[in-house]
Amino acid sequence: MIVLPLPLVEVTPERTITDLSLEIEKCPCQPTPYLLRGHAYLHLQEYGLAVDDYDQAIKLLPEFAAAYNGRGLAYRLLGDYAKAIKDFDRAIELSSSFGHPYFNRGIAYRQLGNETQAAADFNRAAELDPDLGQR
Repeated sequence: MIVLPLPLVEVTPERTITDLSLEIEKCPCQPTPYLLRGHAYLHLQEYGLAVDDYDQAIKLLPEFAAAYNGRGLAYRLLGDYAKAIKDFDRAIELSSSFGHPYFNRGIAYRQLGNETQAAADFNRAAELDPDLGQR
C-alpha cells in the first residue's frame, strides 16, 4: 500500500466561505451549506451575513433546529435579544435534547438581567451536555 502525504492546506473561515459558496452555487437547494457558511460568517463577526444564510437554511428546511440556534446566536451578538430568544425557543421546540439553544438562551436572558431564567437554562444545558457547563 502506498500512502501519499496530504498537502498542507490552511483552513480559514474565508476559505470555508469560498468553498461553501461554490457548493451552494452547484446545488442551492441544500440547507447544510448555508448553515455552515453562516457559522463561518459568525466566526468572522459578519453577523448580518450569518443571519442571511441561516434564513436561507430555515427557508429550505423549516425544522432545522441548528439553523434557528445559529440565527439566534447571530441576533444575540447583534444585541437583538428578543429575536435571539425567539429563535432559541424554536430550536428547543424542534430539538429539546439539544443543549446549545438552552445555553445560548441563558446568555441572552443574563444580558437582559433575568438571572432566574438564565440559571434555569444553564442548568438544563449542563444536564443535556455536561461540556457546556465547562465553557
